[in-house]
Amino acid sequence: KLTPAPKLERYPLMPIQQGIYVQSHFEDGQLAYHMPGAFRLPAEADLNRIQQAFRDLIAWDPVLRTSFKQDPDGVYAYVNDRVPFDIPVLQGEDQEEVFRKFLRPFSLEEAPLLRAAFWCRPDGRWLLLLDMHHMIGDGLSTPLLIRRLDELYCGKRLSELGVSYLD
Repeated sequence: KLTPAPKLERYPLMPIQQGIYVQSHFEDGQLAYHMPGAFRLPAEADLNRIQQAFRDLIAWDPVLRTSFKQDPDGVYAYVNDRVPFDIPVLQGEDQEEVFRKFLRPFSLEEAPLLRAAFWCRPDGRWLLLLDMHHMIGDGLSTPLLIRRLDELYCGKRLSELGVSYLD
């Protein structure tokens, strides 16, 4: 049975994370481990509530507050107590240009390794752009993240996390 890890100042990386960390520092790997997505928002979506849902989720899940730093004896994961998170509204009419502005390398030393932006398309529909680094997520965790965001947006409280990716 998986049990919570003791609270530490820093956590060792798994071998796969070590490889991703190294590859992410090469020029051709700077965007290779990004997990971007775009979600059409309903017309009645409350952008402020979406932003608050993200902030609440980041406060709830330590993985979303994790950064990675090179120390003299290796690379370690650090869980930050708090991280700022704002969702900007991107300007522009050309989708490729907007996406190029949005997708940029993360600094693995600064949490969160997650970003979001709102964009109002020329047809008036709003999109939520989302990008997460593979160091903190994968194809299985992304749908969970979206589901938890939806629950928070709808006013539900998340139960205590119990164990997380760090464990």
